[in-house]
Amino acid sequence: MSVNIGSDNSTDELRIDSISKAARQTGYKTDGTVATAYAVRDYYRASISTNLVAAASTSPFFAIQGSSSRVVRIIAIHYNGMTLTATAYQTILCQKRSTAISGGTATILTQVANDSLSPAGTLSVCNAYTAAPTAGTLIGTLDSQRFLGADTTPTTLIAEDNKFDFYQDYQDGIVLRGTSEGITLSFATAPATAVTMALSVLWSESDV
Repeated sequence: MSVNIGSDNSTDELRIDSISKAARQTGYKTDGTVATAYAVRDYYRASISTNLVAAASTSPFFAIQGSSSRVVRIIAIHYNGMTLTATAYQTILCQKRSTAISGGTATILTQVANDSLSPAGTLSVCNAYTAAPTAGTLIGTLDSQRFLGADTTPTTLIAEDNKFDFYQDYQDGIVLRGTSEGITLSFATAPATAVTMALSVLWSESDV
């Protein structure tokens, strides 16, 4: 037999299966919409397929813009192996913006679902830039990282492995709602020369 748990309204019941002993529920807000914590999320990755040579500029060299149909949560942006002509300290800014990026020379990254049963990724922009674009309106700086970039001639200096991680300490990632919201990476001050690096991003998409 099954066990029913009901409210004063006899049609409101939670049924516990007699065999599996499982009860399933979906979390709803008071207005009947699904609570964010219960949203079904699909996960995606994108990466450059050859080394990115970013211009010696303070304009963004990487940009993500949100989706017209789903809520996007940026989990992590990973960059490594950064080299330039001479060893130098660099600072990279991760910033959130309220209008879309435009112009520049871009490489469009392929959006790859972690699960082949997930729908296609819906980011409106997922680009790496070799020539400076025009950045959208700045909301603010989310994070900054300073590190020592190696020179292009092999030395004993190991190029650093760096990541902006937004899915820790119970955070839910950086949320992008709509195509106008985005995240960019840029140098705080222009490097002395163009900078070569590898770069990838991990994010999720859901309906709420």
